[in-house]
Amino acid sequence: MRGGLTLNEFFAILEAEEGEAGLRAFYDEVCADTPDHRARLAAHDLLHRADLRLSTHLATYFPDWAG
Repeated sequence: MRGGLTLNEFFAILEAEEGEAGLRAFYDEVCADTPDHRARLAAHDLLHRADLRLSTHLATYFPDWAG
């Protein structure tokens, strides 16, 4: 066994100790897409972008879509 916490255990502890506000703070710090967060990731060469070609896919499945 490697030890440590599963994500489920981590989130359960965080919620028990800090409630929904703690979960929200974690989300805002780690997951929220903000200009500041993108800048901090980019500063460490950790910002990755992917072209999902959404317009192409939308046109394929929704031909009347006028993006």
